Amino acid sequence: MHPPERLEDRLAIEALNNAFCAHLDDDDVPALMALFASDALYVSPTAKCSGAEEIEAYFRKRTEKGPRTSRHFFSNLMIEFTALSTARGKSAVLSFAQDGAPPLPIDPFLIADFRDVYVRDPERGWLIGERLIVPIFKRG
Repeated sequence: MHPPERLEDRLAIEALNNAFCAHLDDDDVPALMALFASDALYVSPTAKCSGAEEIEAYFRKRTEKGPRTSRHFFSNLMIEFTALSTARGKSAVLSFAQDGAPPLPIDPFLIADFRDVYVRDPERGWLIGERLIVPIFKRG
């Protein structure tokens, strides 16, 4: 159970994760990048990106060949506050994704755990400081 004074932080971190999924699905890279600390680490099954520039290049590459359609759903968010301005989180993510414009045949792309470190910036609020994507199930 979270002390009442941390409920606002928990809601902000939950909103951060919701925004990540929404901006990723909308291919809104500027809005997506606003969710990351400048020195963030992002590790996916296909890449390891350090810092905002590498992370931005990774997300821009997703649509180089044309439209990328995706939907990401996250749940089971668990948060452990490690200090006043840092926290760790873990959530389960279900992803549908493929190149092309909708409608597309349905086929789950990935079920994974997001293992995160969150940092609170005095001006920007809670940000993703580190995101490690750990595949649990993936498309053949």
